[in-house]
Amino acid sequence: MKFLLKKYFNKEEKAIKMMKANLEKNIIEGVNVSAIKRDKLFKHNTSGVTGVFYDTHNKKWVAQIYFKNKCYRLGWHETKEKAIEARKEAEEKLHKEFLIEKGIID
Repeated sequence: MKFLLKKYFNKEEKAIKMMKANLEKNIIEGVNVSAIKRDKLFKHNTSGVTGVFYDTHNKKWVAQIYFKNKCYRLGWHETKEKAIEARKEAEEKLHKEFLIEKGIID
């Protein structure tokens, strides 16, 4: 029984070390690089674009972006297309400049 417990805890410790190493590799100045390079949408996304959603209370489309642990609201828009445009502009300004500055993309 001791052997099985020791073997289990060794696997768990190894998994934790691997996760920490992966996080250290992917997080630069508080920015999760793998998250901003992510193309796949979360399954609960209904707009088809990360950071764009419909606010049922105000009956408008909202665009937002997270960067360096801050949430930037990019406005409430009458159409989904305008909200998407605002989000894409913010991605260019914040994410792309950061990735170029850090030498991750050209």
